[in-house]
Amino acid sequence: IGSLREKDQSIAELSAIREQLKGEQEKSKRLQDQLRACEQQLREQRENIDARVQQETRRLQGQVDELVDQVRQSQTEAAEAREQHQRELEEHAASIERAKASE
Repeated sequence: IGSLREKDQSIAELSAIREQLKGEQEKSKRLQDQLRACEQQLREQRENIDARVQQETRRLQGQVDELVDQVRQSQTEAAEAREQHQRELEEHAASIERAKASE
């Protein structure tokens, strides 16, 4: 009878341990599912950030290209204005020389 009670107690303890293990396994599965969901969310956020960075980089590169074009245009216009001014000075000097020669 004592041995039977010990066996019943051991069976009860094993059942309790099994139930506890089952609960721990379920908890572990829930945590793994949460971890996978967090990893997926992190991947999606990283992809969104990468896409925004690329979009902003393209936008800024467009602005830089536009500014470079404006600077080049300004430099071209300034060079043309200098050349025109130089021609006018040369023409003026030539007309002065002609006026002196005709005196």
